[in-house]
Amino acid sequence: MKADCALLYAKEVPASGMITPEEEEIRHLKALRIREGETVYVTNGRGTLYSCSASIWKKDVQLTVTKSDFIAPRKPSLTIAIAPTKNTDRLEWFVEKSVEIGIEQIYLIECENSERPRMKTERLERIAVSAMKQSEKCYLPMIHPLLTFSDWMSIQIQGQKMIAHCHPENKEPMKDVLKSGTNAVICIGPEGDFSPKEISLAQTREFIPVSLGNSRLRTETAGVVAVHTFELFHF
Repeated sequence: MKADCALLYAKEVPASGMITPEEEEIRHLKALRIREGETVYVTNGRGTLYSCSASIWKKDVQLTVTKSDFIAPRKPSLTIAIAPTKNTDRLEWFVEKSVEIGIEQIYLIECENSERPRMKTERLERIAVSAMKQSEKCYLPMIHPLLTFSDWMSIQIQGQKMIAHCHPENKEPMKDVLKSGTNAVICIGPEGDFSPKEISLAQTREFIPVSLGNSRLRTETAGVVAVHTFELFHF
């Protein structure tokens, strides 16, 4: 993929190979001054990268698929379960940055000390799409609807299991716990941290308590630090 070419997102690509971008995408293409016949790239967010030829009209843009390539998924992958912040802007920032760095799934969890018991995912999904395109990735992370911590604990996810909390106990640094080539799952709590009961439940489910550093971090910062630590470890 050329550095100066646009990357768009289309959830479904018609069998005809003719893609009509949404209005927002058309505005983006025009801002980039895409010309007739130039190459535009489209991903379905599931690993396929389409090379397309652009046809330009006054108000419309049509893309014709000329080639498709499957980009192998990144291995290993990281899943984060995170408590939504009281200020939604902070959670949106986390989603944007974690997608740019690289993440597979985001679970939203309601904890005993949560300050936001409800959270819609539609805007978060739009932010994830934008971050995927900006960082030129072909995989769109899945953002799961809010569920309780106990329900989250009942989900079977393969990989190393970790929980980051601030309670005073012996915790290993996340970077020392990670294993090369192994998927990982980490829980990030609310501003008031996980409760002792939640930490105990997580440990019965084989989640290892980990530290993300010497500083006490905000929820969204802790999430980004976890993603970046995983990325650097497997770089």
